[in-house]
Amino acid sequence: MAKKLKIKSPSLYNRISNLEDLKNKISLYGWKQLEEKMFLSIIEENGYEAIKSMAYAFYDYATENKGIFEVMLWYNKYMIEEGNQVTHNTFDILFKILRKLNLSDETINHFIRTLRGFLEGYVLLVNHQAFGHPLSIQKSFDFSLNILINGVKNMEEEYINITLDNIDQEHICCAISDKKHFEGVFNKKEWLKKRITEGHVFRKLNVQGKVFVEYAPLEKAWVPIEGTGFLYIYCLWVSGKFKGHGYGKQLLEYVINDAKKKGKQGVCVISSKKKKSYLADKKFFLKYGFEVVD
Repeated sequence: MAKKLKIKSPSLYNRISNLEDLKNKISLYGWKQLEEKMFLSIIEENGYEAIKSMAYAFYDYATENKGIFEVMLWYNKYMIEEGNQVTHNTFDILFKILRKLNLSDETINHFIRTLRGFLEGYVLLVNHQAFGHPLSIQKSFDFSLNILINGVKNMEEEYINITLDNIDQEHICCAISDKKHFEGVFNKKEWLKKRITEGHVFRKLNVQGKVFVEYAPLEKAWVPIEGTGFLYIYCLWVSGKFKGHGYGKQLLEYVINDAKKKGKQGVCVISSKKKKSYLADKKFFLKYGFEVVD
C-alpha cells in the first residue's frame, strides 16, 4: 500500500497501525460521508418523502463507492466509539422523522431494521452484478421502496383521531351506539365537540370495539388535579379480543410522543392502590415508566 501511495512505510504506519485500524477508518469515513449526504437530501423534505430521499441518497452513495460500502457493512465488527456515534446519528435521523408520523416506537424500530436490510441487501446485489434480468434495476428499487413505504402507511392509518369533521360519522368506543343509548351518545359527542377545541384528543383503533385513549391538557381536564404543562389521560381502554396485541402500548406511546411534541413536562393519570372501575390500571402505567407522585 505504501508503494501505491508513493510514501515510505514508516509514514503510513504513523497514521494506520494495522489492517483492522485501516478498516475502522474507512468505515468511519464512509458513514460520515453517508450521514452528510442523507441529511442534505432531506433539508426541504419531511414525512415519507424524507424517508424516500434518504433511501435514494443511501443507494447512490453505496453504488458509487462500492469498496467503501463493502467495509461499511461490517461496521459492527470493526467498531469504535466514534463509529458507533456516526451510525447512531444516521439511524436517529430516520427515527425522528418517523416519530412525527405518530407510529409506535416498536413499529418505527421494526421499520428502520426492515429498511436497513432492504437497502444494504439490494445495494450489495447491485454492486456484485447479481441481477441478470433485463428489467430496470432502478425501477425495481423504486418498486420495492414504495412497497415498504405503503406498508408502514397502512399501519399508521389503523388509528383515527376524532375531529370536528368526522365526529358525527365516527363511532365513539366508550358509548354503546344503539337506540336505547342514543341520548347518551349524542350528549357525549356534543361534549367532545366543545372539548376538542380545547386540545382534547380522542384516538381509537378503526374497529368496532373498545380500543381507544382519551386525553386533554391538564389545565382543561375535568379532574381534581392542579398543575400546568401536562397531558391528562381520562381513559385508555383495550377490551375483549383486542387485548394482547400491543394496542395499549401503542396508544400510550402516542400520548407520550404528543406530549413531547407539544413541549409538555409529562403525562399524568389518576389511579388507585387496587384496580377500580373508571380508574386507570396502576400496574400498566408503572410498567411503562410512570411514577406514583401522590
